[in-house]
Amino acid sequence: MLAQVLRSPELLEEMAALEHLRWSGWETYRESILEKGDRRKPEDPETHLERWKRLRETPYRDLTEAEKESDRVEARKTRDLIIVALGLE
Repeated sequence: MLAQVLRSPELLEEMAALEHLRWSGWETYRESILEKGDRRKPEDPETHLERWKRLRETPYRDLTEAEKESDRVEARKTRDLIIVALGLE
């Protein structure tokens, strides 16, 4: 049962739709920042581009707790989708 649900085309499509939603939200945010110019606020130690580069190059285990939590928020969306697909909620 578990393997069947996890391999189902329906779950794959729901996960792909979620991934697209995640990507499009990120791209909308990124574009809004870049349209304004990659300026640093006086209270920020790095520009958006510097931060994104640092995050891209940092393994998950070395992120700050706040940065990890941002990834966990997204991971929970996928987990919750799987829980629903399995009929556990």
